Amino acid sequence: MKPTQESRVLEVLTNAKGDYVSGQYFLHTMLLSQYHARIWALQKKGYPIEASDFTDSFGFKSYRLVEPKNEALKCDIGQAEKKEDTLSNGYNPNKPIFTL
Repeated sequence: MKPTQESRVLEVLTNAKGDYVSGQYFLHTMLLSQYHARIWALQKKGYPIEASDFTDSFGFKSYRLVEPKNEALKCDIGQAEKKEDTLSNGYNPNKPIFTL
């Protein structure tokens, strides 16, 4: 099965281990013209993705996966990925992945 764009973005952010990844990388290297939508969708699913306050010389922000501040929100990303596959497998976008 071909990986989704969301899973590709999540993999890159996870492999960056808290470092910022430039929007240029998503656009020009990964060829994701709608990377903002993929990041937004991951945030809606509960992934703590932070945008930088700075931009590069072309106006691109950078993004990173951060540790949740609340210990109760921490979970294994591999476990959370299983819950986000598709709507057909029972995923409810209105139900939070993380609970307090």
